[in-house]
Amino acid sequence: PGLGCGDTLHGPLFPFEPPPQLGSGHPAADDGSSARDGIFRRRKGPNYGWGGKPLVQLGNALQRGGGSAAGESGLVRRYLGLENCGCTCYMNSVLQQLFMIPGMAEGVWGALVKLGNSGSGGGEATDAAAAPGRVEVEETSIRALARLFLRLRLLYGEYVQTRGFIKSLSKAFGREIKTSEQQDAEEFAARLFDTMETQSKGTGFDRYLKETVGGSFQQRVTCSDCNNCSQRAEDFCVLPVAVEGNSALREALDELVQPEYLVEDNQYHCERCGKRRDAVRETAIRTLPRTLFIHLKRFSYDVLRQMRSKVNDRFEFPMTLDMSEYMLRKDATAAGGAEEQKGEARPSSQGRGSPQPGPQDRRRASPKSRPDRRGAEPPEPPAPAGQVYELVGVVIHEGTADSGHYYSLIKDRGSDGESWITFNDTKATPTTPEKFIEANAFGRKGSTGSAYILVYEAAAAALPAPAPAAKVQQLAAVDPSCRGIIAESMTVYTEAVLFHQDFADFLLDLYRDSRARVATHAAYTPLIR
Repeated sequence: PGLGCGDTLHGPLFPFEPPPQLGSGHPAADDGSSARDGIFRRRKGPNYGWGGKPLVQLGNALQRGGGSAAGESGLVRRYLGLENCGCTCYMNSVLQQLFMIPGMAEGVWGALVKLGNSGSGGGEATDAAAAPGRVEVEETSIRALARLFLRLRLLYGEYVQTRGFIKSLSKAFGREIKTSEQQDAEEFAARLFDTMETQSKGTGFDRYLKETVGGSFQQRVTCSDCNNCSQRAEDFCVLPVAVEGNSALREALDELVQPEYLVEDNQYHCERCGKRRDAVRETAIRTLPRTLFIHLKRFSYDVLRQMRSKVNDRFEFPMTLDMSEYMLRKDATAAGGAEEQKGEARPSSQGRGSPQPGPQDRRRASPKSRPDRRGAEPPEPPAPAGQVYELVGVVIHEGTADSGHYYSLIKDRGSDGESWITFNDTKATPTTPEKFIEANAFGRKGSTGSAYILVYEAAAAALPAPAPAAKVQQLAAVDPSCRGIIAESMTVYTEAVLFHQDFADFLLDLYRDSRARVATHAAYTPLIR
């Protein structure tokens, strides 16, 4: 539709990087008189008239004075916060983590273009009544996220307003999201991922989303009497681990894959035996995504007090995580059968007479009571590529089980690898792991602040196949709100260039040169005559 900007949204939206996202924290316009004031009157306000390097060189950067974590250039990337509409910090913390995943925003835009527009009108949900002749389009999570991510990528200021997004997402979820009610960040993330996958079927983005954040468990139950085995696979988008009783993430993962003995009142109904039998249930991770969300289960129910409580114990987690020892072994897959089963019993390759746990044994073996697998054994081989993860995000919860505040700490993947950003609702400020991990993330007795969701990214795995790219013209055509966001960004960009100090100096030099040429011509004209 005639938008003169870049080809696709996979690279910069424009032929060159957009201007700095200026806000109240930036230097105001220079009100001093100078020769360039004679050329045009400069606009007032924080978005205009600040100098420094040429605008096209700054790109998406914010100029800082002196040295900083950004390096000698004094430039750091600029990110926007999100408006808290009451108790929506849980939503903001998850959305920022999602937006910062490489390729996620581009995939959402491509999915929206692929889905198309079912009506000729329709924009973001508002409180106002629909205009005459306006055709309302179906609101989906993909459409709502596409608008939000476009604002985060293109608009200028300190933060993005989210009321319209929340109204649109409520329609996509099929229920109202009440901004006055605090919700659980992990539950919101799981619901959002599920809705995104369901509402993007057939676009290619559903496959990309599954590879990026989706993994799977495999559970196998073996009857202690006949050794028959049944197994089934279970998908997950957020991996839950227990905090209570564990002091570190590795201990919690060990507990997750420990065999569980189904005895006494918890016996397993064996289809082959036709009755309830003692059994062993084993769990292993079958597949892992590129971006792994881990939920630290800090909320529990206190039976004595009949209320929810929060576990504030210290719980450490590493910057680098090796997941290879928690993966399903190939020999285990072969023993139980290659195909997945939904409760169907299969004969096991194990013989009868293997030692079985009695009722006096613990229902789940403790990781602390297991023999050290590394003690007398040779060094373990390196983990396969794609199973070693690096920490790239942390969602912090401060408060109790009934109320509190969420905010996100996210690694800037586009930086030198050491820069992190704190996204606390409307504020986005630089930080470092040394500042937040020990003080805010591990948790401790007497403190209510601790990590609630960890985000790890595969260090060596190949990127999932990208979702279909979206051209700017296509994105603007399928959604009027997206077209308005793009047009607004282009307008501000153009005005920022026109009223930039360097452009004013260029016009002044051009004006002076023209005056000199005119004067020279006037001086020589009488001699020629």
